[in-house]
Amino acid sequence: MLENLKLSFDQYRNRWLIGIVCGVLILGLVILASLNQPKPKATTIASPAVELTWWKTDINPQVYQDTIQAFNQTPGNQNVRINIVTKETNNKYYRDLVEDLAQNIGPDIFSLANDDLPAYQKFLSPIDIFKGKELTDYKQNFAYLAVRETISKDKVYGITSYIDNLQLYYNKTILTQNQQASPPTKWEEISKQIDYFSKKVLGSDKFIQSTIALGTGGRSALGPTTSNIPLHPDILPLLMFQFGGQMYDYQTEENAMLKGENSTRKPGISEQVIDENSPIYRAIRFYRDFGDSTTSRYNWNNNNIAADDMFTQGNLAYNIQYSSFSNQVKKKNPRLEFSVTAIPQFNDQIKKTYGKFQMDSLNRKLANDSTASPTGKIKYQKAQEFLFYLSSKNAQTDFATKTGLPGAHNEVIKSQLNGDQQSRIFAAGSLYSDNYYKPDVTKVNLMWSKLFDRIQYENISLTESIQRASDEYDLILNDTPKIR
Repeated sequence: MLENLKLSFDQYRNRWLIGIVCGVLILGLVILASLNQPKPKATTIASPAVELTWWKTDINPQVYQDTIQAFNQTPGNQNVRINIVTKETNNKYYRDLVEDLAQNIGPDIFSLANDDLPAYQKFLSPIDIFKGKELTDYKQNFAYLAVRETISKDKVYGITSYIDNLQLYYNKTILTQNQQASPPTKWEEISKQIDYFSKKVLGSDKFIQSTIALGTGGRSALGPTTSNIPLHPDILPLLMFQFGGQMYDYQTEENAMLKGENSTRKPGISEQVIDENSPIYRAIRFYRDFGDSTTSRYNWNNNNIAADDMFTQGNLAYNIQYSSFSNQVKKKNPRLEFSVTAIPQFNDQIKKTYGKFQMDSLNRKLANDSTASPTGKIKYQKAQEFLFYLSSKNAQTDFATKTGLPGAHNEVIKSQLNGDQQSRIFAAGSLYSDNYYKPDVTKVNLMWSKLFDRIQYENISLTESIQRASDEYDLILNDTPKIR
């Protein structure tokens, strides 16, 4: 057979060669033609339609329009629809929220105050994207208070875009009329201005103009449960922080109100022996002086109208408030000449203010549903991705630009430190803000009010009232965290 093929090849050598050459040419043309054909367009697999409901408190939903649009433009998120339901932070909000959460329904994402994490954690799903490098980056990218108040056992339970904090508003007209060229930086400066700024009705104990709203607790002329300094539960721990004290030891997880003091009751003596140089005593004593008619700081009492109203009406030189207060003043009294400066300090080495924020968290139902169906799994993932996107620099910057609130992200804070005076003051405050552990927010706030009511109305000494407050805080810490 081989001999026959060889004979055939020898006889038709030229035809064989021509056939081989033609075959190679045809194959080459086919390959070349295929290379020159236009490539098919890449197909994008659309993500399944996902709808997320977000209960958002106190913020206009328009603020998030661009952020949601940018999130939808990221790969895989074009079919994620986020419905914002605007809510006011009040008792009804918490009541409705708890009722829904208890029934394993409710919004997919919802707002909580930073104080609420201990009590509401059982209703929340952690944002599991924050692991490893993402968790490390989160801790580095956000201000200390935002990190501490949103993390439990190295799991992130909420995202915030701001840290509002207490600073000092001042009436420029009152300062100018009393030849004060600049606002105070130390508390002692305010103490020295009491005689110049405060004015009483002749022959009465009623102040028609006061220097600063400090000195009273939970009662006023408006009623036994109404304070004319509504922020006294925030201002009192602020002063304690500034004196170097703390309310709660996060390492030992214990009450630290009396830490470092001689807190042992002596036999036969009912009153607690408290060191008068301790932070808690100095803070309470300083605050109380402004409402004590026997001291040189006296300029405020329970007959005064509410601090915010008195300032807005132009009859209060200084008012301690959050950044959002500025818009309230402008709306109620557009003609008032006022500004804001950093909260005074006792010691520049211990610079502190009091900070708070709202964070957005995930309903535990998402995690439960994620194990029940593929749709539930996708929804849980997309909810996490959205909150992860909210923590990004772009989303944080957009929020700060639209609201003017002091940032929580360090890059946003850095930018705000180059802004106008109010932006600079509150942005800096985000960095030195502090707070403390409140497993029952309502009882803790009441604790501060009762501390002063005992002094003013029950003839209880300051030291004994402080001890009772510390005992009350112990009971709150030892009890189960309570929802609002």
